[in-house]
Amino acid sequence: MVTGGPFLTIYKKVGDSVEISSELPTEGVNKARWIYENQDVADRRRNIPNHKFGNRLNFNTSTLSLTLTKLTLQDSGNFSFISQQNNKQRKTVVVTLQVYGKHFFLPITKVSLHEINKPFDSNQSCTVLVNCSLKSTNNVHYKLIVGNQTYDGSSLQHNIRKQGEVQNFTCTASNYVSNRTGSITVTCPDHLTGGTEPQPPGQEHQTWAHQARQPR
Repeated sequence: MVTGGPFLTIYKKVGDSVEISSELPTEGVNKARWIYENQDVADRRRNIPNHKFGNRLNFNTSTLSLTLTKLTLQDSGNFSFISQQNNKQRKTVVVTLQVYGKHFFLPITKVSLHEINKPFDSNQSCTVLVNCSLKSTNNVHYKLIVGNQTYDGSSLQHNIRKQGEVQNFTCTASNYVSNRTGSITVTCPDHLTGGTEPQPPGQEHQTWAHQARQPR
């Protein structure tokens, strides 16, 4: 076995299905097999009975990829792809599958943004503190967007220079399995004038201002 090949990582939730591919060319491949944690689970030349995945695992002998259904936490681990192309051994590809339980990686369902306006200073500007939060906080990455600037993190202190100036703030919260976006519009020195409601998948970017709604 020739080591030192690519290392890939796939993140999935319990109950999902996953396709595991080496991403290598398949033309001219005369030998190919998959090993899961030192156990053969698929071989192009022979059937592998009694492996741990049972009928949840399918091996496509044309694409040389695996499809594993109804994922469980115990499916997490390393899949190694060993192959020969034109009778020459290729480097082994290792694909790490990481399956997360729903109790650990809750899908992000709501993003809330709050702002606090501070009084005008001597330059007749005001400072806005924007905070982005959500119910699930496990391994969440936040990005805040102000105008054409993007900032990492869940909170931001921003200076609005002119009285009555309108500024839009957008927050994106994401983890390995989902992402959601929320936004607010702030007019200094006024209070919150708009925001984003949580939406079902595929409708996350519908915005609102008071009772008026229209898609972006």
